[in-house]
Amino acid sequence: MIFPGTTPSCSCYTQIRGFDSGFITCEDLADDFRTTVATLRAWNPWLGADCNANLFANLTGDTDRALCVRVGNGTGPATTTTTTTATTTLATGSGSVTSTKTSSSTPPASVTSTKTSSSTPPASVTSTKTSSSTPPASSAPGTVCISGSDTGNPNQAGLCSFACHYGYCPAGPCICLAYGAQVPEPPITGVAGYPLAGLDASYIGLCSFTYNHGYYPTGACTSHPDGSPQT
Repeated sequence: MIFPGTTPSCSCYTQIRGFDSGFITCEDLADDFRTTVATLRAWNPWLGADCNANLFANLTGDTDRALCVRVGNGTGPATTTTTTTATTTLATGSGSVTSTKTSSSTPPASVTSTKTSSSTPPASVTSTKTSSSTPPASSAPGTVCISGSDTGNPNQAGLCSFACHYGYCPAGPCICLAYGAQVPEPPITGVAGYPLAGLDASYIGLCSFTYNHGYYPTGACTSHPDGSPQT
């Protein structure tokens, strides 16, 4: 579900599910999608002043809503390319110094920075400064995650691969590798999934999603609320 007021120019959404409440924050999502909480609020005005509370408001279990995480070809405000050249010439007995300043800006290009200076009085001094950052790959309007992986825990590899393929790619345990049109989810099984005893809270949403959609990774999850292994 896309909330009324969400920016109409959104090019990418991620699904927020009820069972992630308390485990994923607006700050986590901003870091995962290389943007800021303020930008997420601007794209999703319904988040209001209390971003973390409104993110999961009225969501329970497997219910979900869409959060805009990208507009256009980038994830945040347009980047700027600025080139500044300054040459200073002072009138002296042996020479002169000329001063020229040129700048250009082209959003949303990347920003590159190089600084060079030379000085041999009374010769001229030239300085050029540039800075650079590369935005994430762009995605087509209305896309969701269709491929993902774990973020370093091999035991979550299968969970993240399955869940991210269907648009549920929780920040923290998983990272999205590709975006595209929503892949139809497998039928709901109604089977509740829980992390095996001893595993941390990052498994809660993944186990719930995978078991409820017919994927039963017994090395990480179980249908037993006490976390005992599947028999």
